[in-house]
Amino acid sequence: MALGALAWLVGLRLPGMALAYEIGERIVCAVKLSYGCRSDPELAGAYGELASEVRNNAPRIVYERGMAALPVDFRSCRSPSCSDGPETGRVTRSLAGRPVAAFTHVIDCRDSDQGEAHGYDCSGERAGRVYIQYWTYYGDSATSRSTPILGAAGYHHDDWEGYQVRINPDGSVDARASSHNGYNGADAPAVDWSSDASGKVPGAGAVRDATESLGLRDERGWTTSQGSLYVSGGSHAGHATEGSLSRELAGLLATEQLSLSANQLPGPLGPEEERHRQDLLANRLRSSLFGPGARMTPRGSIKLIPIESLADLSSYSFAVSPPWRKRVYADPEYDGTN
Repeated sequence: MALGALAWLVGLRLPGMALAYEIGERIVCAVKLSYGCRSDPELAGAYGELASEVRNNAPRIVYERGMAALPVDFRSCRSPSCSDGPETGRVTRSLAGRPVAAFTHVIDCRDSDQGEAHGYDCSGERAGRVYIQYWTYYGDSATSRSTPILGAAGYHHDDWEGYQVRINPDGSVDARASSHNGYNGADAPAVDWSSDASGKVPGAGAVRDATESLGLRDERGWTTSQGSLYVSGGSHAGHATEGSLSRELAGLLATEQLSLSANQLPGPLGPEEERHRQDLLANRLRSSLFGPGARMTPRGSIKLIPIESLADLSSYSFAVSPPWRKRVYADPEYDGTN
């Protein structure tokens, strides 16, 4: 998508930018009411005391430059014709006037017995935690736009992606984002690819399990929440951290799925220097595609819709499995997206 213009690379993103965005959102909130600045009666009705946690932990969504798609309420819009929005700046509605939306689901495992009574898996490490799932709906998915090798196989109607939060007993918050067949978020060396490819590339699942057992990747993709969701164009694959996003770009460079012309580096240190150059380019690409000035939706401008409040879920039909038919909807630690 925006990758065609990557010859014009910009510098690294400045530290503390996430904090600056957080402060900026609060200033805007004080001046102009948005979803996050006023009471959310629908959230309060569905989640009671946890309504504020659902609102406060919603992510700021940062979209790849050039991306037109926006997540919307599928009950009123299921096509790019009504969901596509402005391609730059602060975006809160589509060009057709549909608000940016996310569907929410809460699994409260603070009382394991009560959680189990509601049909949720609150066993083992889940006990004592609260899980909040944010599900975004897009009218279609077109992975092939950014990954031509996939061809028609990269396109399908309806697309559900998830950003999930885990609130621990000590109050700390973790997050992860769905990406193809797994979850991204780990702040470690290039290991998230195995989560993406698990179930599709032979041996990828074993690599994922090995990296997690060795501590190279946070188990099941969880990492400390940064309050942001980075969305790739076409596939809408997500990343919960900038580090995860940079690693995907570095991986594309390393496997020549994305290439910038350069001569092979000579000498015994060539491979190491090449790896360093790929990391540096990945950081610059990340800043070019998702950095300051990129298209984004503040968390307070996202319309949050509790799935628990939707009537007759079985009446809705999609080309892919909706959240309530996914295993992770009942088992919040599940590491797959099926």
